[in-house]
Amino acid sequence: MEVSTAMHHDASPHHNTSTTRNGPAQQCFWERCVFPPLRHIRVRAESLLQLNLLSLEKKAAAISIVTRRTFIVPWF
Repeated sequence: MEVSTAMHHDASPHHNTSTTRNGPAQQCFWERCVFPPLRHIRVRAESLLQLNLLSLEKKAAAISIVTRRTFIVPWF
């Protein structure tokens, strides 16, 4: 799954420093307690963002159909 690997890459510097200092127990803590909720939040955020972009594109399409012109959608 793409999201999980991306999440690991994002957190890898912190992950490495914590494992060298605190050993396997700390790594276990990160793997079990920290990453799953973060991954879940990230997936939800990405899906919400995609929904917003879709609705933006639909609005832009509707506007362009009404006025017979094409608009560039500003990215916020």
